[in-house]
Amino acid sequence: MDRAMLCALRLLLPVALASLTGCQWVVSKHPLSDEKTSQIDERLLGKWEFIAPVSEHTDEAGEGSPAQVPPRFAIGRLPGKENLLEMASVEVDSDGHIQIHRAPLAATKLGDDFYLSFQVGPPEPPEKRVYWIMRYEFHGDHEARLFLLDRNTIAAAIEREEVAGTVVKSPPDANLPPVELVKPKYLEVALTAPTEELRKYFTAQGKKVFQAEGNLTLRRVEER
Repeated sequence: MDRAMLCALRLLLPVALASLTGCQWVVSKHPLSDEKTSQIDERLLGKWEFIAPVSEHTDEAGEGSPAQVPPRFAIGRLPGKENLLEMASVEVDSDGHIQIHRAPLAATKLGDDFYLSFQVGPPEPPEKRVYWIMRYEFHGDHEARLFLLDRNTIAAAIEREEVAGTVVKSPPDANLPPVELVKPKYLEVALTAPTEELRKYFTAQGKKVFQAEGNLTLRRVEER
């Protein structure tokens, strides 16, 4: 799991998700489904943890240190919103106070694929909201894998005007070959298309615009 994925793993749980800086995820101004077009996937309900790589347990903990517990959270129905879900996590801050983090989560199915839209950033004002869009697959009843949007694929589609969005590239480097001969480095990639247009785009593209590997894996936490 690369640095961006590790950063994402830490940001997802608390789900306050204040900043994407440094994680280089594709963000979307609008979710892939709204209250009307979202669907409750009963398989998502319950308690979950991220399956962290071995390095997460061994790199930072010294002898005698407490074992590193994978980040945990719950997914349930969002009260008052028939078709929406929410994620929630609990932590104790440095002052010993309990912090409860909650964020809306929208699930939808387009064709044969399942998708999630995570609301990140401040909930108010609405114009500050952004979303992470992921594809997910279940492997059995107790494991789900999340696939991130492929940054270069989405950026290229935006530049070809196949989908509305904005990109910010790194400035040209005089020590490198001409820009047309090297793959551009995208500093920011953001989708701005409204939900209806996003649904048409993702229905047509399916898995092609998502990373094939490097997914985040979730494991259901069983009550004992």
